[in-house]
Amino acid sequence: MMYNWNHMQRLKQLLLERWQSIALYGVLFAALGLLLGWKLNTLVPGYSGAEQTSYLHALSASNLLDNPLNAPYLLIAKVLSLIHDDSFVVMRIAAVAGAVAVLGAFCWLLRQWHDTRTAVIGTILFGTSAWFLHAARMGTPEIMMFGTIILVAAGVWLRQSKSWIALLASFALAAVFLYVPGMIWFLIIGLFWQWRTIDRVFKENLGIVSAGAVVLLLALAPLIWAMYKDTDLIMQWLALPSSWPAPLEILKNIARVPYH
Repeated sequence: MMYNWNHMQRLKQLLLERWQSIALYGVLFAALGLLLGWKLNTLVPGYSGAEQTSYLHALSASNLLDNPLNAPYLLIAKVLSLIHDDSFVVMRIAAVAGAVAVLGAFCWLLRQWHDTRTAVIGTILFGTSAWFLHAARMGTPEIMMFGTIILVAAGVWLRQSKSWIALLASFALAAVFLYVPGMIWFLIIGLFWQWRTIDRVFKENLGIVSAGAVVLLLALAPLIWAMYKDTDLIMQWLALPSSWPAPLEILKNIARVPYH
């Protein structure tokens, strides 16, 4: 009882000291949440082919086992479809949920690197940008690519705290985002970026690392098995084309980038 009372007292003191920041960020995310969810099912009439394809993929468990790419997003949409009448709009709701998580990580990163004003204004600019709104309100797994921001936030958290909680969170996030095509390249870059921190934290938490590695492999087992059965998924997972154009055509395409 004494522990719970002390805990409540500390929580109350924290709220009193930081009520202005809590209110500010609460208003910020409430406004962005309303923006993301505004007329989500009617603003754009009908559903695109990509949204319908994503929905049909999420509908069948066999489809998810055969091709588990973007499975975390599709599983969230599948769960939401059980509790919402409009089965297609849940794809957009799942994207909005992911977008809110991305905005939270983005705002936290800005606050770590800058002041509160920069974090708020930067989050508003990012959250209202056309590209982000398109991905956040579109019922496709496109929002998962913004998970790079969440991975960066996890890396910064791990570097600052060096705690086992941050380490476990990093393993969990790696398991989630390794299902996203192309995300492996960002994870490799992150490993090189945080190698010294990772090496030190691993040495200090060998038991947690061992448990986390086992959980990571178990979580990735469906993906590994699916790629073993269908090797074409490997190129999709790497976000590489199944067939490469001629070297001259590649050079032409690179040259056209600054032109366009």
